[in-house]
Amino acid sequence: MAGLSGNGFGVLRDGTIDLRGAMTLSTPIAYTLRPGQLVIGGACRSFDTHFRWVNTQFGANTQKSDGTAQVMGAVKLPWGNVTLTHLVMSPAGDSVPNLQFTFANDWQGATWSFGIHDFTARGQAAGDNLPVEDAKNSESFFMVGTKELPDQSYLSLGLGTTRYRGPFGSYSRMLSSRCRGYFEYDTFNWNYGVGTEFKLASKKAFLTLGMVRGNLATWTFNVVF
Repeated sequence: MAGLSGNGFGVLRDGTIDLRGAMTLSTPIAYTLRPGQLVIGGACRSFDTHFRWVNTQFGANTQKSDGTAQVMGAVKLPWGNVTLTHLVMSPAGDSVPNLQFTFANDWQGATWSFGIHDFTARGQAAGDNLPVEDAKNSESFFMVGTKELPDQSYLSLGLGTTRYRGPFGSYSRMLSSRCRGYFEYDTFNWNYGVGTEFKLASKKAFLTLGMVRGNLATWTFNVVF
């Protein structure tokens, strides 16, 4: 989970958070949130195929998982919506802010968006398989387009820098009335999983279960206020 709109929950074209919308694990989609919604959530990635609780011991040599937490909301501009996110990446409080803008009008049958992951260039969220010198700065620019397809399915394709060093993309579709499947390429890995929506004290909540690069069990949990 990278602290971006659609990471761990569905988003419709108008920015409404809903299971029927586009969903990913860590890659951008072009749909940003509608103002008036606040998302608070977390994720845990195990270092094997077993799902685990989030490790809370910073620097522990025996840790078998890591986790992230995110808070995001949106503001409306005359030209479209902007989603702002604060992503926490460790028990030590390491964090980065993200910003993403979606154009109000579609072009060529798709919705378009651009954004900045870690616009303060504080680093430590640059993704896998990067040179050591690049991992110190995770400031990443990206552009992405999302197209709605039949049967409540969505295809997103984009291009980015640093954390998304090259092309990335995702596809999601409803598997049943209560379950959405997603499949993504984050430039480094192929990731996949399923998600569901339910009520938690009258609030919308989302739970996803999936695999990063096919062998790292990952779950996310997000609540909408």
